[in-house]
Amino acid sequence: MKDAAAQHARDYMKSRGFGAEMARSWSIGWMPDSPKKFLDWARANKFTGRELVESGLVKLQNEENPRSGLFVRFQDRLMFPICNEIGDVIAFSGRQLRENKNSGKYINSPETAIFKKSKIFFGLDRAKKPILKEKAALLCEGQIDAICCHQLGIAQAIATCGTACTPEHAKLLKRYTKSVLICYDADSAGFAATEKAYRAMVPEGLAVRIVEMPAGDDPDSFLKTHGAEAFRKLLENAKEFFDFKLERGKATGLFDSATERANALNSCAELLSLMTDFAARDHQINVVATHFQTSTTALREAIAKVAAKAKFQQNRGQAVKENSAEDRGSVEPTRLHRIIAYLCHLALSSGPAQRFLGEQFETIHEADRWVEGVSLLEAILGAAPDPASNAAVNAFISSLPEADRLALAGESISLDGVSLDGVQAAEQTLSLLSGTVLQRRDAAVKAELKKPNLSAERMVELLQEAKEISNLLRGAGQRSEFDDELPASTWKPKIPEWKTRWQERATK
Repeated sequence: MKDAAAQHARDYMKSRGFGAEMARSWSIGWMPDSPKKFLDWARANKFTGRELVESGLVKLQNEENPRSGLFVRFQDRLMFPICNEIGDVIAFSGRQLRENKNSGKYINSPETAIFKKSKIFFGLDRAKKPILKEKAALLCEGQIDAICCHQLGIAQAIATCGTACTPEHAKLLKRYTKSVLICYDADSAGFAATEKAYRAMVPEGLAVRIVEMPAGDDPDSFLKTHGAEAFRKLLENAKEFFDFKLERGKATGLFDSATERANALNSCAELLSLMTDFAARDHQINVVATHFQTSTTALREAIAKVAAKAKFQQNRGQAVKENSAEDRGSVEPTRLHRIIAYLCHLALSSGPAQRFLGEQFETIHEADRWVEGVSLLEAILGAAPDPASNAAVNAFISSLPEADRLALAGESISLDGVSLDGVQAAEQTLSLLSGTVLQRRDAAVKAELKKPNLSAERMVELLQEAKEISNLLRGAGQRSEFDDELPASTWKPKIPEWKTRWQERATK
């Protein structure tokens, strides 16, 4: 940056309100417009051609000829180091300084063994401690936005590196927080990117809120105009995703006709189906149902259908892949818990049982973490082949991945003490499933409570969860070790909520 030829780079930095201290703090530099100048510097510092190629800063002019010479990827660009979460530089991002329509405004290093764009956040090495302190991450659209936030004391800011948010990003972020504030540009592209980020985050159990920027602003411009305190107020007033989506839909006329409202409701059902935090989803179901003036029961049914259909399509795609594979000898059957195997049998052999189970999607989906084979049951309920038609059932089974077909062919289809009547059998088996899930949750919590060096906060969370599980087990007429000191008279079996709802509907 001190080179005389870098004056225009320094001028650009000043125009954005960034000085020499910021450049030093973030190790921002300038890549010369002359490839020779950079290559001479690299040789003087004893970097080999192989090292330069592996770094991603250069590439071979002819990939098939190692002697073809080197091409410098970045020319006349402002260079931002990209670090992994422990602070090691693993790649670079270069911002264009002079307009060139044949090249992007930003270009990143190519992916290497250590740089995967879908798994890296710009600034996370600096932001991880502030994220833990604030109990939330601030996700910005660009590196300049994130840097500007840090410079003004909003140090939980991060950004992706030239890609949309991915499930891998969400898994990484989940190590540090359960909450994400998304702060993208207030335009159509920003809104679309916000929804993509939501789709990546919520399946991992992250809570998503949206920071609303004034039209035409991004964090960088807003901070320079209004200051850090005004920006913090925007963060404090961040909206729940569905409040944001519904308000924007109303403002842009997306609910003006009956058809548009129906499409919007289906869209919300699909987005709700992605949420794995069921307590949070219950609240958002109430928000969406109230907005569309529909019942929560109808919305839950729509969510169940959307989720089951998605699961079926996923399994069908897997079946196509497997059916095209040459080697079929190594396929192992999908592991099915015996309760799930029996529910699969009921769903394929009894129309009333299939309809009943289709309306218990949340109960079934919650079991996915604790028993094997739930995804196969969800695929059956999503496709809903007519049990009265052998052709329909056989066609569906033929569409499944081979591992699933083998599992259905090889599992026993009886359970001791369960009625042979379709709906009654489904009710009884679902009760068995709920009890099994609770017992496995109970065991997992107790195992974690025995681990050394648990934080006080985590200890409190686990004890609260243990108490909740104990109450649920008592409601189902079972006991946990949490109840050991309680007299038997304090716990009584209760009718599960899902069964009460089904019985109420069945009598109407």
